[in-house]
Amino acid sequence: MIAQSPATYAFDHKQLNCAYSDLAMIVENSCLDLFVAEKLIKKNLPVGELLSVPSTKDALAYLSSRERDGLSFPKLIFLNIYMVETRGYEFLERYSAFSATARENCKLVVMTSSVSEKDKRQARSYQIVQRFIVKPLTTENLRGL
Repeated sequence: MIAQSPATYAFDHKQLNCAYSDLAMIVENSCLDLFVAEKLIKKNLPVGELLSVPSTKDALAYLSSRERDGLSFPKLIFLNIYMVETRGYEFLERYSAFSATARENCKLVVMTSSVSEKDKRQARSYQIVQRFIVKPLTTENLRGL
């Protein structure tokens, strides 16, 4: 599902509250970066359903509903750490509070346009972060996921 402009995109987490075992999620507010990420992920990774979410708030609401309903989290979450309304680091804090059971088969990938070592260290300080990728996504930096 490709998101429209974040200003007009209405995210309905109820409609996708199904038990996909090959679900991946992209949390990205840049339409261009989202377009590139969706194309590369669909081409290079074994995902069935790809959910694009334009805000960390909506992503957390979606994950909360999955946890509440006893469903596992997506197998992959790609998170832009520099979002407009809520920074990705706040998302990481809240994500860490979800149950280990809900998170157990989920790989969380942080992506950013920042090349700062400070950002890389801060993201890697969260044990839940599996990989740190500098945007744009490429076939090479998706290998092994």
